[in-house]
Amino acid sequence: MESVAVVAVPFPAQGHLNQLLHLSLRLASRGLPPARACTAGARPPSAPSCSTSSPSPSTPPLRRTPPRPRRSPPTSCPLFEAYTAGARAPLAPLLAALSASHRRVVVVHDPLNAYAAEEAARLPNAEAYGLHCLAASPRRAPGSGSSASGAPGVRRPRGVARPRTREAVVQRDLAWRAGILVNSCRALEGEFIDVKLFAIGPLNPLLHHTTSKPTRHECLDWLDKQPPASVLYVSFGTTSTLPGEQIGELAAALRDSKQRFIWVLRDADRGNEFAEGHGKSRHGGRHAELLAEFTEQIEGRGMVITGWAPQLEILAHGATAAFMSHCGLELDHGEHEPREAYAGPWDAELVCNYFKAGILVRPWEKHNEVIPAEAIREVIVNAMVSDEGVAVQQRAKVLGEAVSASLADAVVAGLLADVKQECASRGSAMAERRGLTHHARARASLTAAVARCEPQFPACVNITTPPSMCAVLSGVLKCVSVTEKKKRSPGAVHAVATEAAPHTIPIPRSMESVTVVVVPCSTSRCSSRPAALPVHFAAPPEHVRQARARVHGWADDVLRRVEFHELAISDYASPPPDPAAASPYPSHLMPLFDAFVADAPAALAALLRELSAASSPRRVVVVYDVLTAFGAEEASRLPNGEGYAFHCTAASLIARDLDGGLQLLRDAHGLDDLPPLAYSTEEHLEFVAKRARTHQTIPSSAGILMNTSRALEGELIDFVATTFAGYGKKVFSIGPLNPMLLELDGSLPDGKGVTPRHECLEWLDKQPAASVLYVSFGSLSSLRGEQIEELAAALRDSKQRFIWVLRDADRGNVFADDSGESRHAKFMSEFKKQTESTGLLITEWAPQLEILAHPATAAFLSHCGWNSTMESMSYGKPILAWPMHSDQPWDAELICKHFKAGFLVRPCQKHGEPAEVTPAATIQRMIEKMMVSEEGRAVQQRAMELGKAIRASMAADGSSHKDLMDFIAHIIR
Repeated sequence: MESVAVVAVPFPAQGHLNQLLHLSLRLASRGLPPARACTAGARPPSAPSCSTSSPSPSTPPLRRTPPRPRRSPPTSCPLFEAYTAGARAPLAPLLAALSASHRRVVVVHDPLNAYAAEEAARLPNAEAYGLHCLAASPRRAPGSGSSASGAPGVRRPRGVARPRTREAVVQRDLAWRAGILVNSCRALEGEFIDVKLFAIGPLNPLLHHTTSKPTRHECLDWLDKQPPASVLYVSFGTTSTLPGEQIGELAAALRDSKQRFIWVLRDADRGNEFAEGHGKSRHGGRHAELLAEFTEQIEGRGMVITGWAPQLEILAHGATAAFMSHCGLELDHGEHEPREAYAGPWDAELVCNYFKAGILVRPWEKHNEVIPAEAIREVIVNAMVSDEGVAVQQRAKVLGEAVSASLADAVVAGLLADVKQECASRGSAMAERRGLTHHARARASLTAAVARCEPQFPACVNITTPPSMCAVLSGVLKCVSVTEKKKRSPGAVHAVATEAAPHTIPIPRSMESVTVVVVPCSTSRCSSRPAALPVHFAAPPEHVRQARARVHGWADDVLRRVEFHELAISDYASPPPDPAAASPYPSHLMPLFDAFVADAPAALAALLRELSAASSPRRVVVVYDVLTAFGAEEASRLPNGEGYAFHCTAASLIARDLDGGLQLLRDAHGLDDLPPLAYSTEEHLEFVAKRARTHQTIPSSAGILMNTSRALEGELIDFVATTFAGYGKKVFSIGPLNPMLLELDGSLPDGKGVTPRHECLEWLDKQPAASVLYVSFGSLSSLRGEQIEELAAALRDSKQRFIWVLRDADRGNVFADDSGESRHAKFMSEFKKQTESTGLLITEWAPQLEILAHPATAAFLSHCGWNSTMESMSYGKPILAWPMHSDQPWDAELICKHFKAGFLVRPCQKHGEPAEVTPAATIQRMIEKMMVSEEGRAVQQRAMELGKAIRASMAADGSSHKDLMDFIAHIIR
């Protein structure tokens, strides 16, 4: 590579200088030593591995006009004219000297510097490449046949350039170039970037807000003290100056908006920034009187900078929420945290109408008008605190992830917390279309550009994209080859990207330094949650025993990684359920719930202190059920604790409680509002509000985990995630949590049979495929005696095969002595004789996962608890919905109307309504509809398709798997 010389020739304006300097540093980091030619007045600070040559001795003197308050920069035109007239002469001998000593001279020039391409063409061993500092979309990409003006909602602004700069712009089409580089990326402008272009943006370094420098600007210390995503950054670049009247209106808008801000209030750069009179006094001089009064009015809520500001660090900072900008196209994004931009002509059109990541303050057509403070204030408030603004912030974040991924190394590991390879897992349609190839194609563009300069460039740079994640975490990921430990460098994982060269990535501090504590609600539906990482599982003694006894589908080696802890609680009454009660809600469990929330907090606090002291973990992560607010409180008392709320219910149930969520569910999906509160008892509602204090679990959390999948609730998950992002809460959709006993195609994998097998599975083995109806009402519901008889008659008379789990709801302590005879004993004896050839009756716990996974099972008659719903959908089995209480009516509504994977047998009884018995004929009709009708077969097919999509979401490149890996990466960050 030393035989190749790269000469960067920027145009002497800050936005142009910066981009070519960033490119020079990127090439230098790849082993190419570029030289950089610029005028003396525009020379940047020295940078490592990048030499600077100055053609200024032959440059004619220029008129250094101070900037006037106008939007376009006429004050720079004397510099531009002097530069284009005089820079060619000193560049020519520089290129000639390099040509004599190098095999190839590569000139990378700004399109406004057509002379650089002409000088390169005069040398026998030189090539010229134009670097476009603007968006790719305003120009038609060579051979692409597309332009952004044809994009939906995007219009081409006219008359933007000033007359004296337009002639220079036209010169770019006269240059002799070997290729074109574009400071953009396919994550933003994919359809406008032709394959003949090298799309290598963003050129600026991607910073994280924790990146430290030896010396920090004072504004960063101020940002450190502000809440996350709370600050508006205001800057109009280096070539724009606002009139005094507009500055006054903007100041009033910032003051009256009551939002935090950083405002870079400085005039446009002179042609020579190092000329006499430069500095804070020059920039703040005409604003001195305004600044004195304004500073008093904002009372520390904002900060005004009158000199140069570290824009990259400000944008990368976690406290920065948005950017009020002139919209010059430099991709000044902090890592994964791009900020929306406001104002400006073509780039503003892209930002607001194409990227949909911004809000327009003022259209270009009104650039000569003064925008009143009230109009600006409304936009600021809208951007910072409204639902629309939060949605735009989330959209910008999704784009930022895609942009960052476009520059990521080809071996980005799942261990690296803040890097996401594609934003399809966040529901972005654009990422869904292009996300899988963004970073591969952008990396290939840069590599190809370098390879043109040096055909013998080492093979280790020409890397291909490996699988999406390349770290093995607790047996979950198996997507890369890892060398033997004795061959590994300390603190690194070697993942083989190509046969030519392994690549090394740093490992974060050991996962063993993070302790995970799971605190479930004390009911069976919330307890069986084995994790892929070693965790501590804490529950009352009988519920630890219950969870361990009933968990199935997980390998023994995974279960051995979970350490179980017993939280001692007071004795409580454990009465049997009352099937004849006025409400089907399991009120017999209330003594357990009361004892749990009264005594478990102290026991959990002692456990957390013990764990924190015993192993000195870097972080203690408490995952708690939403009914256990004390889990968040105890986590917050630890100096290194974090609490995450775990939702056992559908994401849509959360969405309906958020502003606008119910309207979304009604208008977009046609769902009726079935609030769980209407299907619960007053006693339970009082418990939730006053003792469980469920309303406190999310505000106290560091994030939210949901047992759902984007294959089922994608749009609704995105709505929830977008809303909570506005409050600084991360949302991880990691369901279904049940182990998968089927392959993607629905077949049982070899070697995954569960041993020993339940006798019902032997019976299923003898039945035809898709011929059996599975009937179960979960662990918290009991049917009245009359209803059981009607259901039995329906099953018998339908002549369909079935497995019926006939058991009452669990007691508070399932191991309590119960020597009484079953209330169904007499009935069961007769029923078994009547259905001996078609059905199987189970009166104890049943292996539901294996039954649903079995190919003989066709459908599920269910109470529609969310666990059962997720399990049934994940195995592709449709549901005959028979909701009983709580969230089950809502789940039935989802299944039948939104998933379109079931039929409603009977609506749920609201609390206080008289109990009704559904007759056998009605139940029989629905059973036959599901099992033998054409409509039923269509629903079965729909459920099979959903099951395949859900299982795909759990595969290595699926959305649920990615969210789980993101959560693991986040807690071990």
